[in-house]
Amino acid sequence: MAMLVMGHAGNAVAQEGASSGNRQLQRLLIDYHIAQIMQLGVQRGIAQLPPSSAQNAVLLQMSRQLGMTSDATFAEIVTPSLRDCISEDRARVVADFLETGSGQALIAWVIQSFQHPGQAIPRPDLDRNLAQSFEASGGSAALKQFSVCVNDPARQQQMAVALVHYATRQPGDAN
Repeated sequence: MAMLVMGHAGNAVAQEGASSGNRQLQRLLIDYHIAQIMQLGVQRGIAQLPPSSAQNAVLLQMSRQLGMTSDATFAEIVTPSLRDCISEDRARVVADFLETGSGQALIAWVIQSFQHPGQAIPRPDLDRNLAQSFEASGGSAALKQFSVCVNDPARQQQMAVALVHYATRQPGDAN
């Protein structure tokens, strides 16, 4: 039975079965704007390579695919690669925070920082009570741990392979 998981802005992710751990992780990935952040990271890698390199061509194709893939779809694609990065409870705490105005402002700041590397982008003002509650609940530490896991080169390679598999699937493929 397919279930829909809602992220911020009403994004829905189809998910098979009743594994709520996956639901919370997918919700977190949507609210984290995972496809957009990964695309910006790939674009940064492209800028560091010679334009004629084979690796650059691969990264350009990956960047194009990420640009055509919604956060909800990419979250579904990469969930298997990231399942052990965060527990269901921690994913829920982080996703709950990221769905607030302060959480959205924090992710917007992260995205701006990726878009303008080397520039000092002022950190947003967060709701003090909400930020303290997020810190006290372990959410801040969980978000940092999750970010480290997502940025691990081995995890990024797993996510890239999952994206390639998704992009090259045949019509009618279930996976």
